[in-house]
Amino acid sequence: MEKVSLPIKTKIAALWMTLIGGGAAVFLLCFAVWVRSGGPESALVGGLIFYLNFPPAFFFFLTGLLLLLKKKKWSWWFATITSIGVTGVMIFYFRPANFAPYSISIPLIAIPLFSLILLLLDSKNFFKIFPVEKPLLPIKTRVVTWWIILVGVLIMLLGILMILDIKFLKGIEILQPFSVLALGGFICFLGFWIRKGKKQAWWASVIIFSVLLLSWLWLLFGQPVRFSIEEIISDAFFIIPFIILLVPIILLLLDRKNFWKIAT
Repeated sequence: MEKVSLPIKTKIAALWMTLIGGGAAVFLLCFAVWVRSGGPESALVGGLIFYLNFPPAFFFFLTGLLLLLKKKKWSWWFATITSIGVTGVMIFYFRPANFAPYSISIPLIAIPLFSLILLLLDSKNFFKIFPVEKPLLPIKTRVVTWWIILVGVLIMLLGILMILDIKFLKGIEILQPFSVLALGGFICFLGFWIRKGKKQAWWASVIIFSVLLLSWLWLLFGQPVRFSIEEIISDAFFIIPFIILLVPIILLLLDRKNFWKIAT
């Protein structure tokens, strides 16, 4: 089997993500150990800096490493989505108006943006190294994969917006925005994985969207202060998330037999 070689811009982006992300993650670990000796106040500030910055740094390193080692289509998509997410985090967290001067914020924002630009510029060359695949997915499944990817992107944006209010969170609550961001990224990954015809991705998507839908229904009807059916139907805030979560479940179930014929 012929060894697959990455195009030059993609290889530079993967190396950039691996070295910068790995270096930042190691630095943050050392920094967290060092500030613990500075007293309670220093430990609190250092811990906050660590929890805010270590997850995107480690994710940046991991996706770059996977792209170097795996050289698969899903690893390119994973690296691209991560670059978008980390760029968004940098833009919101290090925006000059509130957090840092331009001399600090612009280089930090440019780090993930550089890899994103390289990946997008080299996308055609990257996909040329793989044989052309005929679209085998049934039409409803193809529609639902893009629906799932869009939902994942929206959830990632929600996680980024939650980071704006991170200063109001305490203790373990600080991890909530990053959990939402990770959930959105995983849902995006599932959308691309279904397009590969994987049964595991189909089952995982049905389970995750069912759990999210049941959680939303519990939020509406399981609380002490319940909303009436009329209030729910008349309020787009309640009904739109319900539809967004219900549609992929219906489409996946309707196209199950056709999908199972080509799934692996």
